[in-house]
Amino acid sequence: RRHGLREEGILRVSGSAVKMDALRAELEACYSKSPELLASVLDRYGVHEVAGLLKQILRHLPEPLLTNKYADAFVQVGRVPTLLLQLKALNLLVLVLPEPNRDTLLALVHFLADVAELAPRNRMSLHNVAMVLAPNLFSPKRRKATEENLQVARATTTLTRMLVWYRQILWTIPSQLLSQVRMAYRMELDKKQLKENKKKKRKERPSWFAARDAGDADVVRVRVEHDSEQAATYPVKLSDATTAGSVVGELFLAMHFEARKKDIVNAGRPSSEPSRAHPEDTLATFLQQHWLYEVGGYIGWRRLEHGTNVAAVCRENPLADWTVRCHHPQAPAGVRHREPSSDP
Repeated sequence: RRHGLREEGILRVSGSAVKMDALRAELEACYSKSPELLASVLDRYGVHEVAGLLKQILRHLPEPLLTNKYADAFVQVGRVPTLLLQLKALNLLVLVLPEPNRDTLLALVHFLADVAELAPRNRMSLHNVAMVLAPNLFSPKRRKATEENLQVARATTTLTRMLVWYRQILWTIPSQLLSQVRMAYRMELDKKQLKENKKKKRKERPSWFAARDAGDADVVRVRVEHDSEQAATYPVKLSDATTAGSVVGELFLAMHFEARKKDIVNAGRPSSEPSRAHPEDTLATFLQQHWLYEVGGYIGWRRLEHGTNVAAVCRENPLADWTVRCHHPQAPAGVRHREPSSDP
């Protein structure tokens, strides 16, 4: 990746069809049997073969990455009269995509942004990148160069460019929408509390809306779901500058410290329990694979972007529980991509 992004004509220059077929066969064999070897397989092939296979996979997905349900709606965004309204429409369309599609699309646009950033070296400006990728995201209904297809090509190139350029805001839930969701959950909890108070005639019982551990309002307890069998909880002190990413990073260091202590105590003997963090892991890798979730209270559950201010979220939802979850493809099925429980 370090050198490949600088390759002149990346994404535009065609790779060898024979090598692309061989690469695809190797990747498919490794994916199910030895996923840890995927990176070494990619390293054996040229940049243009890897980029060409990426486009081929996008083109031949059983269902488009933007889904059959929403692909046409994406194309119509260009007809919205102002840029602000186009961004609002695009934002909502991105958010309603299924989570695997949404996350894959985000990874793709981040990659395209990295390519465009090195345009002086690879000769692939953002416009060039969008023009090359758009036909793979939005396959034309007719293969002939009709006027309608040319218009769609222009519209989808612009749309792809917008997805890359505005990626930081298009994957963010609008604050107004989030407030409405929180209000709906709060009203539901209010009804439940009123019903239970009437049933048990306990008017004096504490409100569900009282913040938990009010005496330690600047400390939250974060549950780390390491695998389907084990979980650990760590206290995290909050400040106005605490972000979701810094919480995940702090827990990474805490788990590393625990693992090192266990190694010292065992003095080289094999541990009966797996370490919660492995020395070969890096913080950057951990942050790519683990996310902080806000669970319960005035929301069902929400995965927080690493830049989210946790103290601000706590003020909006003092009843929330906090969980760090693994999104690594090799994580146990009980942990990977499972919706957290939102039961109070």
